[in-house]
Amino acid sequence: MAHNPYTPPGAVVEDSAAADAVPRPGQLKVAILLMWLSLAASLATLLLFPEEMIGEFKDVPRPVVIGLVSFLAVFMAFVVVLIVGTARGWRWARIVYTIVLALSYASTLANPAEIFEASWYLRLLYLMSLAVDLASIVLLYMPATNAWFRARANSR
Repeated sequence: MAHNPYTPPGAVVEDSAAADAVPRPGQLKVAILLMWLSLAASLATLLLFPEEMIGEFKDVPRPVVIGLVSFLAVFMAFVVVLIVGTARGWRWARIVYTIVLALSYASTLANPAEIFEASWYLRLLYLMSLAVDLASIVLLYMPATNAWFRARANSR
């Protein structure tokens, strides 16, 4: 019995190290850090200033408020997935993250009176968050970062 079809292959089988061959650029590391900082600032704003949010929902039925809070929790989890995906080199994650931020700021800027009616510290937090988010988006699309995402996609 010279040929056994159940024997393992004779060639050496190894994982390709091509994906790890291109180091993560510094711009991407900073962008990921800024993305986490933005998420933490958003969460901190919601937790530290609940009176600002509760005041807007005094006349809203309780099930609606519970639904909104649930949606917010799911949305935050989705943003975590986008940040982790971006850190792992998933190009679609950075694109979706960019779209989510653009839609978020577009809806806020559609009604600028809301920003100016808020207390000074919430306005300051909003402007700081805007600066952090813009910086992270710019860094996500720098040439070195684009090359890293391309290399990660080509190695798969």
